[in-house]
Amino acid sequence: MRIYSIVLVLGMVLMASCQGLDKDSQQGDLKQQVMHLQERLMKASASIDPAQGDSVVALYKMYAEEYPDDSISVEYLYRAAGVEMGMDKNENCLQTLALIEQRYPNSDLIPSLLQLKAFIYDTKFQDYDKARAAINELVEKYPNDKLTPNAKAYRDMIGKDPEELFRRIDSTQAAN
Repeated sequence: MRIYSIVLVLGMVLMASCQGLDKDSQQGDLKQQVMHLQERLMKASASIDPAQGDSVVALYKMYAEEYPDDSISVEYLYRAAGVEMGMDKNENCLQTLALIEQRYPNSDLIPSLLQLKAFIYDTKFQDYDKARAAINELVEKYPNDKLTPNAKAYRDMIGKDPEELFRRIDSTQAAN
């Protein structure tokens, strides 16, 4: 079923591109397909259907590859990373985040991307050094970003045992 969905989506895109449509029509058609699959994915239950998730990720990435200068392309790649993380495809997610950093280094999404990267390294891979490095980059490069205060607080929690964090909170509250 999963392969069928991917083949179907890719087939639809291929058919659209072979019909002699001009570039704007192709772009609009691809955007419509992305929005349709995105809506279906959002209406789904709490867990992501793997076939739908893979399909929407493929469309997000295809759109960004075909139209890299469109302002929505970076957002589509970021959404693809989010879906990949939701499907527990954390290596793929990190690769997509790296692609965004490479192609769109000046994007407003970079602080969020760094925070997401830190979260994945911290919670999924327990690679606390890489998690802290991502947060440090956010704090150093974007000191005035709205995420920076939370990032600084998060940096102190990376790698800590949840019970230790609760004890800290309790002791802080008791001192007040």
